[in-house]
Amino acid sequence: MLVPPHDTDAEKAVLGAVFLNNSALDDIVAVLGPSPDNFYNPSLGALYVAMLGLRGSGSPIDAVTLPNAVQGNTSEIIGLMSELMHFVPTSANAEYYAHQVLDAANMRELIGVSHTVAAQAETTDDAQGTLDFAQSAVFKIASTRRSASMCSITDALPDIQAEFDAIIESEDGMTGVASGIPALDETTTGWKNGELIIVAARPSVGKTAFLLSCMHHAASHGIPVLFFSLEMDTSKLGQRLVCLAGEVDVSTLRERFNTTNTEKQIKHTIGAMHNVPIWIDDSPALTLWQIRSEAMRFVARHRKEGGNCLVMLDYLQLMRSEDRVNGMSRTEEVGSLSRGLKLLARELSAPVIVAAQLSRAAGNDYDGFSMLDKLRESGSIEQDLDTCLILHKPHQTVHEELRNRNINPETTVFATVAKQRNGKTGETALTFDRPTQRMYGALDDNVQPSPWKGESPRDVARVERDGFDVGTYDDGGDDDAF
Repeated sequence: MLVPPHDTDAEKAVLGAVFLNNSALDDIVAVLGPSPDNFYNPSLGALYVAMLGLRGSGSPIDAVTLPNAVQGNTSEIIGLMSELMHFVPTSANAEYYAHQVLDAANMRELIGVSHTVAAQAETTDDAQGTLDFAQSAVFKIASTRRSASMCSITDALPDIQAEFDAIIESEDGMTGVASGIPALDETTTGWKNGELIIVAARPSVGKTAFLLSCMHHAASHGIPVLFFSLEMDTSKLGQRLVCLAGEVDVSTLRERFNTTNTEKQIKHTIGAMHNVPIWIDDSPALTLWQIRSEAMRFVARHRKEGGNCLVMLDYLQLMRSEDRVNGMSRTEEVGSLSRGLKLLARELSAPVIVAAQLSRAAGNDYDGFSMLDKLRESGSIEQDLDTCLILHKPHQTVHEELRNRNINPETTVFATVAKQRNGKTGETALTFDRPTQRMYGALDDNVQPSPWKGESPRDVARVERDGFDVGTYDDGGDDDAF
């Protein structure tokens, strides 16, 4: 029988270094974590846990204190301690030895995973489920290999200065991806790289329409967008996008085109949308690791140097977690998903915008700020997100006030920035044009026409002349691949 990969000398060197210098344990735990599982020798693992306990209590770690701290103290452990105290001449290489221990532990885990995957592949016809399990298991192993993230403020200052310079030099104050709604962008200054943005609402208020409007604006300015649609297939979502972009009444999808102009408008819009940087994944019930894998590939391939990308997901409560265990509540599962999405945003260094459902109780609230704690199955969503945008219809009590401001309450949706970790909060009135499923600022005097809308090639030329680049995006590869 083959012996699993391990490095006994490295394991002894790690603990021996602690006897020479107790503070070396801080460098070691930064690599190995607090669990003894990375040690192949269980006795050495027990010593490691005891050392951590002493260090945490502020006690010295030596031949006097350690024996009393070890659970299940045996003659073998006493002998090991005597050997460890003289195993290495210096503690300077403790971190190097810790990485060797971690490498061997990872190899053991990979072997275990491969055996499990092989057994599962031999006993099931569910190829996709087996692939999902394998991907998730390997990613968990990879995630234990932390890279050094500590940085002195001196080293970070050039990047900090560059961020301030970008704010100062920005003509419109935008430091992120614009939504296309000026009043809202004034509050958010755009969707920022590395941030998790939650767009929450009750059903039928317009979450998907809002996401599509933002996607339409970003893609119109050459920003690649990946849209995970867990609720709607690509065809249906694409039809809504065409109607939004072409300003076509969506009801034409359910009846014969009633005018020749409508048919021409749809054909023109579809023609103008060729090579627009939008990709849609409509796989149902996606897991977090599947989303991560696709998003990493997408950003790596399509982000241009110094440019932005945008990732969207519709919607959070339709996701599932491969980490769910017996007894885990749905609230705990959704909380786990929100934490994973926040980590994904940081890893991608791109904005991740996720639609989410509000609970029925939100219908009793008058304003978006009070709805923040009504995120359905919320778990820890509120603490994980960077920006929370609540979409809600105006309450009857403000209808007259809206009419006095020349705003139609029947077509109005409020967008409340109820939380913004690095910015201000506020409320913006939007017009939700339900026939075209387009959203724009209710008080915007000059709503920009869609860059994909027009009745003739001359109209397209006009749109391009006015600053939009339609149909010239080069993705560097096949249209149907990330």
